[in-house]
Amino acid sequence: MVTPTGVESIADSRRLAAAAYNFVMNVSARSITPARVHSDFAALNAIGRDPATAMLARPAGSAAETAAFAWLRRRSEAAHLACRLHEHGFTVRFADDTVTAVVIAGELAAADGAGPFDGAFGIVAGLEVLRALPRAVTGVVLGGGAALTGDARCVFHCAVAGGSMLADSGRQFGVALSDTAPLSLRRVAEIGEMIGVPVLPMPFAATGVVPSDAPSCVLVVDPGLNRWPPAEPAWAALTAGANLLLNLVDDVAAN
Repeated sequence: MVTPTGVESIADSRRLAAAAYNFVMNVSARSITPARVHSDFAALNAIGRDPATAMLARPAGSAAETAAFAWLRRRSEAAHLACRLHEHGFTVRFADDTVTAVVIAGELAAADGAGPFDGAFGIVAGLEVLRALPRAVTGVVLGGGAALTGDARCVFHCAVAGGSMLADSGRQFGVALSDTAPLSLRRVAEIGEMIGVPVLPMPFAATGVVPSDAPSCVLVVDPGLNRWPPAEPAWAALTAGANLLLNLVDDVAAN
């Protein structure tokens, strides 16, 4: 059997074909800007954090939460996104977009002693998703409270939970889907493999997210990473998690 030049076996041919496939798949995947995500994460986590104890306190209705929203508005406007405060929450979206099809849930408030990924992961990753998506994509909203409606095709949550499951699997991320989510775990695994972020399928109850009427996808972060200051694995997880969220949102929004 004739094989391509420099290829000594059928197995080598298959490896080359797999490498070519992975190259094409990775080129077609969307990607974030890690430095920008890390900078946003550090800036948001500085609001309400006591420098002496490194403890975070940004309770709802506090001056710290107000300052966090002001920060989010500045970052949104710098990216030509519309950031609006509502009676029971906030939304960030493309300025001329009025559709709500896919929601990324985030919280600016944080309980006393919260870790850096609590709330901030959804906010920072969601903001980056909007910056990285092409303008032709419509209906993607980062929001809290008022934005979480049953009209959305899918609500993406970012949670810190499931520590033992993730530790036992050796993975940084788990993904849980509600019965009505427009994604399958097989599709999630395909997207994770495409961008090099393996995920662990998890039961919804293990995520700590309260089920809602809206179809939901929960991206779960290992709580062992939820410390301040973040260690190098936490920064790597932030990058990988934001990239995973981007490609999951893009997949739902495009279909």
